[in-house]
Amino acid sequence: MSKEIKAFLDYLTTQTGFSAENMASEIESALEQVVIKSKKYPEDAMIKVQIDPSNGELEIFRVFYIVENDSETLNQHNEVTIQEAESIQKEAGMTPDAAAGQSLYQALDIDLGRIAATQAKQLFKKIIQEGQIKKQKSIYQDKIGSIAVGTVKRVTRDFLIIEISDQVDGILYKNDMIPRENYRIDDKIKVEIASTDPEYRSATVQLSRTSNNFLKQLFISEVPEIHEGSIEIKAIARDPGSRAKIAVKSNDRRVDPIGACIGIKGTRVQAVSNEINGERIDIILWDDSPAKIVIASLSPGEIHSISVDEESTTMEIGVLPDQLAQVIGRNGQNIRLATQLSGWTLNLNKSDNDGSEVTPTEQLAEDLGVDAEIAEVLLREGLDSVKTIASKDVATLASIEEFDDEIAEALYEQAKSRQLELTLSLDEESELALVGFESITQTQAERLKANDIHSQDDLAELAVDELTEIIPMSDEAAGKIILAARAPWFDQTNPKDEQK
Repeated sequence: MSKEIKAFLDYLTTQTGFSAENMASEIESALEQVVIKSKKYPEDAMIKVQIDPSNGELEIFRVFYIVENDSETLNQHNEVTIQEAESIQKEAGMTPDAAAGQSLYQALDIDLGRIAATQAKQLFKKIIQEGQIKKQKSIYQDKIGSIAVGTVKRVTRDFLIIEISDQVDGILYKNDMIPRENYRIDDKIKVEIASTDPEYRSATVQLSRTSNNFLKQLFISEVPEIHEGSIEIKAIARDPGSRAKIAVKSNDRRVDPIGACIGIKGTRVQAVSNEINGERIDIILWDDSPAKIVIASLSPGEIHSISVDEESTTMEIGVLPDQLAQVIGRNGQNIRLATQLSGWTLNLNKSDNDGSEVTPTEQLAEDLGVDAEIAEVLLREGLDSVKTIASKDVATLASIEEFDDEIAEALYEQAKSRQLELTLSLDEESELALVGFESITQTQAERLKANDIHSQDDLAELAVDELTEIIPMSDEAAGKIILAARAPWFDQTNPKDEQK
């Protein structure tokens, strides 16, 4: 018997790739179930099977828990008294040394019978199958994220079973399939290895065709420059089967990343699109400026104005009425994909169209009361709104080559003043943290306006008790607000004059 078990252990080791010790443990558990199901012992009896992996020697024990002789709650199925335990030890030729709290292993000499043997064969077959799956999972663990070509083996309403290779099946759930795709048995299909922990027990791996990585891998296989590293895919956003946006960057000045991905007459991007059921793919150039990425990703819609809040990673985007539909896209698809691609929160605002286009330079110059030259310098440094400028400090502005300390301080104070005016003119309820001021809610702003306080100068002329009478707050908080509002009084330098 031991030779047969040893031979079987060797066979299992060869088939599964696991050690003899692991396989012996699996067989032990299987045989314990067979013994219990043989109904020769109570269901709650404790059965222990031990197999020596080195020689295949098999031993079967019934385990009892030893209790005191005077125990009043003795469980006859798995407990024995000290006296009964010593009697069993003597029959087995052992030294009677039982003690309460110990476990007694009573060797069993049993014939499992034909039915039990059949059950054991079924369990062994299951061990082999599960062992092979575990072996394949360990192999495919290193292949997660890669693409494989398989053959459809089974089709159901909720998933496909796909044969990836010999003895390896993958499961492709419906929500991981591209919408409106239909497959039949024996069809070839290209998939991504998504994980090695599928819920479906008979499958080794879980597959996907809707992930961003699947699209990336398709481009890697189709565009040699990406595979070689000359071009890098920086970000991807998808609405599977409908539209996708990818941002690419060239690591080689000689290589045009967009042209390389599109290919001659669009052959490369078309090949990828055909693989994903005609999904439309927009390829844009990656830029370190999030605003430029957003502008490019919202194409074909045109942006009228854009304001960036780096602290909250939010952009306020102004769009003219005739461009609003294109910017939003069908069912919000365009703006949604742009949000995913950039990683920023994008808020659309409808801009008024008075028949004339106002450039960002003109808008910033008007807001700050400076000339276009200064506005262009600020825009170049990424300071594209009074809110952004007011959120910085004088030192940041002074570090710009064209500005000295006086210009920087004047610009900073003008930005703060303008920001307060914008706050006082807001129509919607909101709470805004103003640079240099306490947090002012819309309700408080309305109280200021009701008392003819419409600008920073109006606020600066108030006394502490006058401000606390309008807005209930501490004298200390009111003092800080008034001092911040009076800061421009001590420096009346005009950036326009200084620049001249």
